[in-house]
Amino acid sequence: MFGLSLKLTEPRDDGPPRNGATDGQRITHVLHHRPVKIRTGDRLPGSLLVGASLLVVAALIGAGIVGYEAQRLFALAHNHIGPETEADRLRAVIIAALPDVGWVAMALVALVAALRGQSSLRARVGVVVFFGLSLGAQVLYAPRTLEGILVAIIAPVAMAWMLETLVVEVRRWAAARRGLTIDETPILTGVLRAAVGLVRALLGILLWLVRLVLAPRSTFDGVREWVLDTAPIAPGRSLASMRAAEAAERAAMATADVERIRKAEAEARAAIEARAASELEALRAEREQAERAAAQEVARVRQEAEARLQAMAEANAAEQAEHANRIADLSRELATVRAELDRARAQAARMERAEAMVQQLRTDLSTAQETYSLLERYAGARAIARTRYEGLRLAGDPRYGDPAYLSELARDWAPSLHRSESTVRRYLADHLADPHAAAGGED
Repeated sequence: MFGLSLKLTEPRDDGPPRNGATDGQRITHVLHHRPVKIRTGDRLPGSLLVGASLLVVAALIGAGIVGYEAQRLFALAHNHIGPETEADRLRAVIIAALPDVGWVAMALVALVAALRGQSSLRARVGVVVFFGLSLGAQVLYAPRTLEGILVAIIAPVAMAWMLETLVVEVRRWAAARRGLTIDETPILTGVLRAAVGLVRALLGILLWLVRLVLAPRSTFDGVREWVLDTAPIAPGRSLASMRAAEAAERAAMATADVERIRKAEAEARAAIEARAASELEALRAEREQAERAAAQEVARVRQEAEARLQAMAEANAAEQAEHANRIADLSRELATVRAELDRARAQAARMERAEAMVQQLRTDLSTAQETYSLLERYAGARAIARTRYEGLRLAGDPRYGDPAYLSELARDWAPSLHRSESTVRRYLADHLADPHAAAGGED
């Protein structure tokens, strides 16, 4: 509930009264707020649940009558020794009614708890207990045939399953109306799951016994390994946990090694990039210096040309006859200046091309060095010798292609290749004879 007080305008405020009120009055509007319930359409409506409840109650009455009569006859047959008396019949009636009265009472308690949205587990367990008593009495009273046992269990099983389902669904419906997110699994479902689990366990034991008969040694070995793995060596420690800890420690060490290698690679990459940046900066400085020198040269030539033109203009008034010759000389000098300017521009272009070639050569050299390092690491002695010999060609060494230098190269490279000088010389001679042949394996 919200209370809103609205102060009206008074005459002294130079405004007329509003809402039909007199001067100085106040109006309070009282608004009632009712929370809107969110209705969900994915649960069983109450009307359908009521109809289902009526059908379940009718079925329960019929099942109760059938079960009660079987329980009474069973109790009457086993509650006395000797001739049957009136007291025996009375005791049979009371004993037969106890399971049915018990599950009805527990069902009502479970239903009340369900309508309140509370857990009805204890009451439903009581229902199952009384259901077990009723089922046992009817099975023991039934004829010792498959058909007789089936007829005996129909009524109690149907009664227990319908009642359990009704209580669970009523509780879900009540929880939905109250906005609660609670749920319960039917106890009979848990009982069935336990029965299935028991059957599977018995099957597993049977199969293990069969395997024990067929292969006793390997079966006992497997049991021994299982016990050694799972049994604790010390409090809180087993062989499996120790193996897991060792595996985790090895994984941590491997991770640390990987991180260390990555860090070293990053540092090496940073050093290479810094060195390349410094070399590039030096090349840029050289180019800028060359451009400044060319500009200064152009300015100097331009100043000299202007001075000469001025001198020629001043001398033109005095020496009109030599005007044509001076103009020709000036034209030749201008051509020389232009040629020098063109040479300066060509030199600047050559320097730019040279810079690009140097950068490309550096890139090729870096790639060749990396390739060479990989070859030295993974390739054999023959491949390393061929690679080094091809490196002489890339470096422009005059010893490349000359058989006279093979002995000298074999003598220099034999210690690092861990081969004899004659073997290395034979590698180089084979490569020189057929440079396009693939490197063979180690000799």
